[in-house]
Amino acid sequence: MFVAKTTEGNKHKNGPVSQPLYNHYEYDRINDSVDVRIREIQHFAEFLHSTDISSRIVADEIVQILKKIPRLERAAIFFRHGLDLKWEDAAKKLNMSRSSTQRLTNSALQHCREILEQQFKEQQQQKERE
Repeated sequence: MFVAKTTEGNKHKNGPVSQPLYNHYEYDRINDSVDVRIREIQHFAEFLHSTDISSRIVADEIVQILKKIPRLERAAIFFRHGLDLKWEDAAKKLNMSRSSTQRLTNSALQHCREILEQQFKEQQQQKERE
């Protein structure tokens, strides 16, 4: 989850300006790892039938992440990134408008990023304890 903190000196007409808690390098690394996982969904069917252990681990990880997001968001990710459909085709499958499909897919990807970021933070905390 993207955590923001408010700084006192930065006032905006709509209220204080929020700044990220993580530096941009760390946040980019988190986003990159999520994007790599999302791209791997494209070959998800191959992963499920693969005998390669590392492929199975990645497939299981993707399944666990996708189970944590709503069903409609999972479908949006699958149609757009898994089947690599155009936005219009994905929208038809979901019975939604193109812009709604884009917003839904972006929301789903953000949820996946938040889940992976939380897992990353938990791993870092566990390493610090050891």
